[in-house]
Amino acid sequence: MRVLEIATNKKFCLSMVYGFNDLCGRHELWDQLTRFASIVHGPWLVCGDFNTVLVHSKRLGGSSTDAEIEDFYACVDKCELFDSPAMGSLFTWNNKQDATTRVYSRLDRALINREWSMDMEEINYNKEHFCDIENSSLMALKNLEYIQSQIVQQPGDKDWIEKEKHAIKEYKELKEACAHFLSQKAKASWIKEGDILAIKDVDGVEHDDPQHIQEAFLKYYKSLLGESVSTTKVNVKIIRKGATCNAAHCSVLLKPITDEEIKAAIFSILEYKTSGPDGYSSAFYKDSWSIIGDEVCQAVKDVFRSGKLFRQLNTTVLTLIPKCKVPTHVTQFRPIACCNVLYKCISKLICNRLAEVLPEIISLNQGSFIKGRSIIENILEC
Repeated sequence: MRVLEIATNKKFCLSMVYGFNDLCGRHELWDQLTRFASIVHGPWLVCGDFNTVLVHSKRLGGSSTDAEIEDFYACVDKCELFDSPAMGSLFTWNNKQDATTRVYSRLDRALINREWSMDMEEINYNKEHFCDIENSSLMALKNLEYIQSQIVQQPGDKDWIEKEKHAIKEYKELKEACAHFLSQKAKASWIKEGDILAIKDVDGVEHDDPQHIQEAFLKYYKSLLGESVSTTKVNVKIIRKGATCNAAHCSVLLKPITDEEIKAAIFSILEYKTSGPDGYSSAFYKDSWSIIGDEVCQAVKDVFRSGKLFRQLNTTVLTLIPKCKVPTHVTQFRPIACCNVLYKCISKLICNRLAEVLPEIISLNQGSFIKGRSIIENILEC
């Protein structure tokens, strides 16, 4: 993607990458980067998790094959990239095993081209600069409180009233930025330190091996969700005795999806909602709508036109949310599904269409779960 650095008004190319865990899977990434390098003009930053090391010395414990290192090195050489100066720990990942089997690797890195090193030297995104936002937010609040105290003493002073307006605006902006920063900081801490290191299974046996922990959760949820239950088939004759969709309802449900509906569905998804497997939240779609809006609308319309949903859109990440502060048992977690934004958009469009016809089909004595109705309306006095 093309990025404009506001402070310096300079533009550069940014490529965010994630390498597959297997050698063959990473070949596609190397090929894509090589092809992209031929059309890049100007500063270029390539960063992310490459899932392999560039030299043997960047892995401590375990081993790396010459083949995977040679492929990565050949790609970097063809693209004319090199490591950007980095701060902090030399290794960015470890397997969290015991000392005898612990493996450290530098899988995450930032690569830059020659143009970047020449033109973008003054851009330094260090943690000291960003961490200061917490202190800035606090100072802005103190400044606002001081101004308001002066207004109490001088109620009619126009200068202090004008200063208050600017101070409120500044504090709101810094407070919002600080909230976003702390949110990202919390996510980073959870990714680094929030792994489940030990758990008790349904029989009360404790496991600390990652594979056994995984099997304990699978066994528990399969016992809840994996059992087949005999059900009675729906009697169509009984269904037809009640209200059903007529021609007018079908016309509402089957009318073409519009660009306005798709945009409204996307923009109704809150920005801070956890992203799905593709890593994009609704904030990305909203901020980039002028660029990607037409393509997003076309993709969504194709789903309704063909009746087929790509597997990539239908992919979901299952996340375990603790029910208590210190969970120790598999039953003390609640699973949630993190879906892609486009999947959520399609679901919302279907729900919005159904919402137009369901109130006319569902009987009036069904009070709950219908917009505009309340279960209280069905309370009778005997």
